[in-house]
Amino acid sequence: MWVRLPSTPPIMDINKALLRKKELFQPIHRQILMTDDKNDLLLLASNMCETSLNIFLLQYGLEETKKLLEDMLYSINKAME
Repeated sequence: MWVRLPSTPPIMDINKALLRKKELFQPIHRQILMTDDKNDLLLLASNMCETSLNIFLLQYGLEETKKLLEDMLYSINKAME
């Protein structure tokens, strides 16, 4: 699923960004593997959503975050069709 990110200047080329994304995800993946059951996994996912929302709000502001979330929901709805 692809979403439109708010317009920001490119920080790095796509290959570097994908490598960095993979590196940053490693500790999150370890935490997922440490969950014992569905409840742990859902607690982790909920915390990740809250943290992600706070990051987007701090970095992009309210209006850009709303646009980003609307695009994400649109992509989810299209994938469910």
